[in-house]
Amino acid sequence: MRRSREEAAATRRAIVETASHLIRERGIASVSIADIMGAVGLTVGGFYRHFKSKDALVCEAIEAASLETIGAMTQASELWDRPARIRAATEGYLSRDHLAHPERGCPVAALAADVSRETKATRAALQRAVARVVAMLSPDGPATERDRRRVFAALSTAVGAVVLGRALRGTAIGKELVESVRAELLGSE
Repeated sequence: MRRSREEAAATRRAIVETASHLIRERGIASVSIADIMGAVGLTVGGFYRHFKSKDALVCEAIEAASLETIGAMTQASELWDRPARIRAATEGYLSRDHLAHPERGCPVAALAADVSRETKATRAALQRAVARVVAMLSPDGPATERDRRRVFAALSTAVGAVVLGRALRGTAIGKELVESVRAELLGSE
């Protein structure tokens, strides 16, 4: 009995992880339950033993992606002071690697446009992901209201640059756009 519970928990984690990668790569509407279950090596019928609906899985997948992203960003910058943490997060966020691999990147940039057309629960999952990024960038809270606005402005600018950079991948304007945002946010030429 215990082994079967452990196996069920491992299967559920595999489904969430696979869904997390697939929806970040291809978008929520473009990924079916069959796609996810097939990628895990299971049948669609097994899906409903683990989840009530695709929406429930999407919410869990966004949570998992958010925790994965924040964990990586925090680990990479936990010993730095606030300005260095923000700089490192911005550099990583606007990196070529992050632009090229939405499937393992921030769910906010990968899914913001999709989520605006999804359920209230899915929008709430993305809202929690945004709140985690803000908290990671300001772990002691913003010093002032102006600091909080700056964090939101920088986050929105970086997310927008990643979204547009991915949409315009392989074009001169896409590359210039991301490089311009990187220079503006990091104060470099």
